[in-house]
Amino acid sequence: MSKIIPIALAALILLGVTACGQPSLPEGHLSRALTFLPNNASEFMYIDWALIKKYKDVADLTSRSDMEKRREFMLSIGKDQAGASGYALARFFQHAEAWGWDSTDLIWETMLMYDGAPPAYVLRLRDDFDTTAIVRRFDERGFTQSQHNGATIYSHEMDLTADWLRLTEFGILNTAVVADEKTLVLSTSIDNVKAIVDAYRDQSRSSGGETAFQAIADRLGEVAAAALSRAEVVCRSLNEANISAQTEAVKAILGPARALHAYQAFGIGYRYENEKPIGLLVFHYANAADAQADLDARRRLADEATSLSTRQPYSVALFTLNQALVDGSDLTLQVSPVNDLPRRLFDMVRRRDVIFAVCPQ
Repeated sequence: MSKIIPIALAALILLGVTACGQPSLPEGHLSRALTFLPNNASEFMYIDWALIKKYKDVADLTSRSDMEKRREFMLSIGKDQAGASGYALARFFQHAEAWGWDSTDLIWETMLMYDGAPPAYVLRLRDDFDTTAIVRRFDERGFTQSQHNGATIYSHEMDLTADWLRLTEFGILNTAVVADEKTLVLSTSIDNVKAIVDAYRDQSRSSGGETAFQAIADRLGEVAAAALSRAEVVCRSLNEANISAQTEAVKAILGPARALHAYQAFGIGYRYENEKPIGLLVFHYANAADAQADLDARRRLADEATSLSTRQPYSVALFTLNQALVDGSDLTLQVSPVNDLPRRLFDMVRRRDVIFAVCPQ
């Protein structure tokens, strides 16, 4: 039983200086997480563990807490929460003993995606966390140490026979400890780890200061989870998914002379309001005129289109549209997930079942 639960658990939950000084970090967990995002990253997945624990009234829960309470928390959030990231969730019940921490010790975490490169994770530990136990395990297991831009990187060659590697994810093989930010940066690629540290130290290398991603983060505000993508990534994957079906679906609603404009980035997030999950789908455009021109078309697509994966209207299978609005260069669709299950929204984005995000042809 204990070997089966973690895998099911992971499946349930996963469905924003100067070159020489410390960065001036923006307020809010999501904006702060963006400061670690290098300019070449194409997608950004995020979960706010502190907010989800607040929702569940277990703000003090950590890896030192009773295992039964931790088990109850992790299994419960798979029912009514969602996360775009989730480092080592499939090994949650063994991870603290093996590595000195688990997801309950995190304030937030992100997964960064790249075209043609391994993903990377950034994990923000709680403020009172002592990293000594983590470092001790690196030392005991023969990790080498190197210094890079104020961070200590612990590295180890791939060893599939090592018991400790089977109790976490391969990203552990290159882990930077950014002590002043109580943050771990992990990836199988040490180049990715270094690039993330560099982005944090020098915001000119980071998407934290980039207009599109930061604008979406500002628009989302405090959210329990989020996923942000550059427009070219969304457009490419939409074209690869089922372009003919999408074209016909869009034509049926907007007519053959549709006129959509290019957006720069797309993001999704959710939070609870009045004990109900509210989803936010945000498009950031180069200018306010394009956002306003697209408002009615994208509203109609979200309200009237049929999901490509479920073959049912979005309003029946995935979400109902509450309102659509434009503020500056941002177009926002506020939705309520069907059956109050926010993971439906993230599953939809993961499958690129987002006709309302179709790109100009």
